[in-house]
Amino acid sequence: MNESAILTGCVCPGCGAALYEVVSYETTILSCLSCGGLAASRAQVEAMLTRRWGETTRGAAGARRAAPRVGRTPACPRCGAGMEATPIDPALALHVDWCARCDLVWFERDELAVLGLSAEPADS
Repeated sequence: MNESAILTGCVCPGCGAALYEVVSYETTILSCLSCGGLAASRAQVEAMLTRRWGETTRGAAGARRAAPRVGRTPACPRCGAGMEATPIDPALALHVDWCARCDLVWFERDELAVLGLSAEPADS
């Protein structure tokens, strides 16, 4: 386990494991150290994408297309409300789970890979 990770008391909507606070892309996010999922506010997501891709966040070169979303939408790990499948980038056909109540976005590991991000702590 990452030494800088802090247990939050939140549960991963993907696998049910504990979520931890970690610093990644110069912001504190919720991360599942088991399945690689990540939760962050929309503002944090925009900051991470801008840090990773610069101002050309959308349509990042070499990004893969997302697999179509099938099945359930999970409960928000922060407030427990139902999350909505929400498009984050129409060019990539990428939908993520978003909580309208607390503005939290949930990414599964494969969704992060589409955007060239990871839940692993990053210093740069």
